[in-house]
Amino acid sequence: MASYGFKLIKIELREGQRQPIMDFGECQYLQRVHEDVTAAIKRREEALAAEEKARKAAESAVDAAESSPAEDGAASASTPSDQDETLMKDEVTGEVAVASSDDVINEAEDEPSLDKTAKKVSVVRFEESIALKQAVLLRVQYGKVGDHEKGVDPEGRKKDTDLKKLATTRSYRIMLIAPPQGSTGFLAAEVISRSHAAKQIPRRLFQAARDHRFKIKPFGPIADSAAVKKLVKDGSVKEVQLFKTFIPSDSQTPVAEDVVLTFKIGEKKSQVARILQRVSNWIPRGASDSPDEEEKEALSPVQEAHSLASILWSDLEDTEFDDVKVKVTNAKQNRTLQPLDMREGFIYDLGESPVSDDDFCLKVNEAASVLFSNHEMDMEADWYLPKPSK
Repeated sequence: MASYGFKLIKIELREGQRQPIMDFGECQYLQRVHEDVTAAIKRREEALAAEEKARKAAESAVDAAESSPAEDGAASASTPSDQDETLMKDEVTGEVAVASSDDVINEAEDEPSLDKTAKKVSVVRFEESIALKQAVLLRVQYGKVGDHEKGVDPEGRKKDTDLKKLATTRSYRIMLIAPPQGSTGFLAAEVISRSHAAKQIPRRLFQAARDHRFKIKPFGPIADSAAVKKLVKDGSVKEVQLFKTFIPSDSQTPVAEDVVLTFKIGEKKSQVARILQRVSNWIPRGASDSPDEEEKEALSPVQEAHSLASILWSDLEDTEFDDVKVKVTNAKQNRTLQPLDMREGFIYDLGESPVSDDDFCLKVNEAASVLFSNHEMDMEADWYLPKPSK
């Protein structure tokens, strides 16, 4: 079962690696991004149309050659030769499409520690760009090449699909937020079951740029950590969810199943206090926290799930779970916390079902608006609404 959320990441704008920080408004960066992405989508559509036209022409040539005897010395019709191309496969539709070179992100080039001979490749394909008043909302297909080995038909009727050279993708939303004047902005990245495209977006936007060399530099996830700390200190636990993936022993086809065990927490004060004490170690680091607060012992979702399972029900002490979520509430807000929030960055919860673009923008506004002043971002109250058409 997929879970949905988003991260907020602080960004700055530069023109070249060692160049000074640029002003988002003076560079008209949001407008440039919208134009770059729109142009990239158009180029892809034109390339696919040309490819389809060439394919039909090749098929017509083959049909014509087969319907008439070939003469000696005449050139035989041929179909396009196979090429070593990077492909994408949509996890939902199963559609496979050729990815242009701009869509391919070689992560080894951005990380000196990685082996340059090893192909660690991601694919980021733009699908849509929507201009907002002080932001741009992007929709991308994102996935890693070779992330999965085979596509298996659970009914066993179709032949397995080799996925080792394909990028199995999902659709993700990215929102770039920047003030009319200022050098600090936010990147809101949609998270689906902890997977997101935030890391690859700066490089992909840079590859899409045509008349400028501006590139955003991320500075890691941020959160209103003070609010989360206060919530954990003064709030109560609404429910705890334990997650486990297993393969049924009586299943003829080995298909993994996800199980969620939900505990509704009432007024059991002893349980609530012990749960909140454990959750207090999950709080994300905020911009105002000291460096020492970041150097906490790494948490294990498995261990944290086991600890909370033992608190909730003694019969579960010998059961191993994969992850855990705790929903904490007070009079003003509700938050869902997970063990890796402190290390990987706080994930703002969107629930267990996809949300509309309007709801996504509203939720990002709720989270980002309380952080604008701390980062000297002078934003209008309706910054997240669609930009009026001229």
